[in-house]
Amino acid sequence: MYNDAKLRRFTPYEELAGKSRRRIRSQFGNAGNAGGWFMDEEYNFPQVAKAANDIVRAGGRIGVGSHGQLNGLGYHWEMWSIAKGGMSPHDVLRCATIFGAEGIGLQKDVGSLEVGKMADLVVLDGNPLQDIRNTNTVRFVMRNGRLYDGNTLDGTPPETFAPALDGADRVFLIARPGDEQADRVAAPLIDEMKRQGVRHVVNLTAMGVEMLDGMALRKVERHLEDSGIGFTHLRPNFFMQVFSGGPLLTDICSTGAIHVPAADAKISYIDARDIAAVAAAALTESGHLGKAYTLTGGEALDHHEVAHAISEAAGKPVRYVPISEDTARTAIEGGGLSPERAERLIGFYRLVRQGFCAPVSPDVRTVLGRPPVSFAQFARDNAACWM
Repeated sequence: MYNDAKLRRFTPYEELAGKSRRRIRSQFGNAGNAGGWFMDEEYNFPQVAKAANDIVRAGGRIGVGSHGQLNGLGYHWEMWSIAKGGMSPHDVLRCATIFGAEGIGLQKDVGSLEVGKMADLVVLDGNPLQDIRNTNTVRFVMRNGRLYDGNTLDGTPPETFAPALDGADRVFLIARPGDEQADRVAAPLIDEMKRQGVRHVVNLTAMGVEMLDGMALRKVERHLEDSGIGFTHLRPNFFMQVFSGGPLLTDICSTGAIHVPAADAKISYIDARDIAAVAAAALTESGHLGKAYTLTGGEALDHHEVAHAISEAAGKPVRYVPISEDTARTAIEGGGLSPERAERLIGFYRLVRQGFCAPVSPDVRTVLGRPPVSFAQFARDNAACWM
């Protein structure tokens, strides 16, 4: 009707378009056509989604919004809509989280799962990387070590552990490394695992905790060991991904430099993908019960070398500027973290300067049968972050 040449010649545009491009309500009171209909090109979401995908693929940033939509679901609808433009689920999640947080200057508080941010852990029943419509399957949210029901946001008491573990014989456990009392939640969860008959727990802790009996993560290790459940401890060094997200990414992009109180000390950074691969192997293959693996990269680098690798990958200069503890403390607290948290982070870098994070472990190669991902490879894979 709209494309009929004669009608378009002799009928005023407003009348023809009103009758053929979109019909909001019936022309005859409440009868027929009450729901309205539109021509395909009148739906703008496919074009918006495609443009959003083009922007992200070109290295740009977009944010997801759901203003004026149904509370609780509107944001998910927006994510699902932009996915229709060909965007990968991973990029959709970035647009819905860290990109938006950066756009409004709140990346220090929200936008990614990092210590000190508002949502410390999100547990989903479905994997949104496989199907973006799984974003609304949130089962639990953890904040400062306290678990909340994903449907009600009620604080989740220990009695909810049993349903969460129902039918599980193996568990991957992550106790919050930034929580000095992480054992408060992890210990009763481990106790429930034992009651439920869990046979094997792969427990993510941190490099060197075996030497620090008073540290919360070591208390979790000891509780798991004493429980009688089969265990495998994974003790990773600093993640390479600290440079592709969070404060250090912001530092690199805004100043062209890395500012940390590490002096010239070296760190055997590990790629989180290697940690995930080792965890998967420990959960699915035999021979890992009772083992503790120290997970590092294949080389120890100082931050001048780190900056050089990022520069080479990104095609722009990035330098390392060592800073004092006082300067670091001011920057950390200025970013919104508490003085206690700032002191804890600075304490980690004291260990770095003393050489505790420089050793290179063979455990990744032992478990996976291949060398760890190098920092240079990590930088090449993530070069778009710094461009």
